[in-house]
Amino acid sequence: MKKQNNTLALPLITLYDGILFPGTILHVPVYDPRNAYTAAKAINDESNVFCVLAVDPTPGTVISKETLAPVGVVAKVRQFLRGDRTTPPEVILEGMFRMVLDGVDRTDDGLLCRLDEFIPEPYKADSRYDRALRRKVTTLLKEYITKAESSEITEPEGMENAAKLSIGDFADTVASCMLSLSAARQQTVLEIANERERLESVLSALKGELDYFELEGDIDNKVHSAMDDNQREFYLREQLRIINEELGEVSGDDVSVYSEKLSKLNLPERIKS
Repeated sequence: MKKQNNTLALPLITLYDGILFPGTILHVPVYDPRNAYTAAKAINDESNVFCVLAVDPTPGTVISKETLAPVGVVAKVRQFLRGDRTTPPEVILEGMFRMVLDGVDRTDDGLLCRLDEFIPEPYKADSRYDRALRRKVTTLLKEYITKAESSEITEPEGMENAAKLSIGDFADTVASCMLSLSAARQQTVLEIANERERLESVLSALKGELDYFELEGDIDNKVHSAMDDNQREFYLREQLRIINEELGEVSGDDVSVYSEKLSKLNLPERIKS
């Protein structure tokens, strides 16, 4: 950790597919060799790193203040797992606190981020509203985890002590487990300085994801219904084909009898034709 003109300076780990929140753990696949070097050096030096989302993840993009999100998280590198032929290396990060990105410098040891303090925005306490907000988020989070079709989405650690967390820390904890959210949407939550507004944003995100899950379910039901209709139509067409073959082997009088019976069958018009 260094100080440059009273500004904190830390080595950079760029995030591409997820956001690290303070007080949470994030497993990050390492595809960028610069991230691998920074993580290994941080473990060796027992130093912290600055983790921030790449706004433009296009390969080959030059990393600068303009291509990174404005707010990131100072973190400890808990572990560096070397990969093999089938899996990339992985870094396990523990988020500590938010910082504002002021600039990026290139040094012999890689990219160094100049950081400024992230200042929380004060809000008027309302214990009744805040308790109701927490309870609503907790209820929807349980529903979200149940409906999310991913074994990776589980209840965050420490939820049994959620009442002891501040509103902002609670919002961070919930947002960190919402893996179906885009990184950009999670970044929006990370940047909210007002803690109550941050939790309200998480509540809105939960409602949006649950509505999306419901829409996916409706689409699945319609697809299955269409498949059932197609299968029924195929079965009826086969029945009609067999009846027509039998009609071809009988006398004219019998044909009129079968035709009359056929007209009484409850078949869709597209089948009869």
